[in-house]
Amino acid sequence: MRLTTKLIALIIILLSVAAPVFAATNLLENADFETSMIANLIPGWVVFTGRIGVDMLIEPDKAYDGESALVFHITDTEQRTGLRSSPILAVPNGVYEAGVYVYDATSTRVFLYLDFWNSNQQRIAHKTIATTAKNQWEELRVRLTAPEDALFVSIILYNTSGNLGSAYFDHAWLYLVDE
Repeated sequence: MRLTTKLIALIIILLSVAAPVFAATNLLENADFETSMIANLIPGWVVFTGRIGVDMLIEPDKAYDGESALVFHITDTEQRTGLRSSPILAVPNGVYEAGVYVYDATSTRVFLYLDFWNSNQQRIAHKTIATTAKNQWEELRVRLTAPEDALFVSIILYNTSGNLGSAYFDHAWLYLVDE
């Protein structure tokens, strides 16, 4: 009995010291834009509005981290440009955090959206944040609880009309932070 008690105590001590620290997993594919475009597609992402290969490119000239970043080249004030992450199954009532680093060299601002959709592929909840800094990297971050009827979650990197210039996006993330 004494050996069993000591063995249990040792196991508890070892587990408390050696237990791995839980780290949230980024739910986005190609969140750092290091995977090159394939046949004018950006792996892990779908066009929301605009043209991949024309308005949206993966370029190596400016990155927050790593070698490449997504860039929106905005040459027309009527142009809207947006890239959506591939949809991911949502956990209803789960708390999600989304973010991205943005280098905004445009005349106005660009946006990050956190979106939830229902089974009819309709947006049922969203939260957005816009850049405030110019010509420097800025972190955009939003948090939102998924509605009870949420089936999918995604983020959108977006430029609205009335804007000119370039915006770089890098190191995006989407985490389920609380179930």
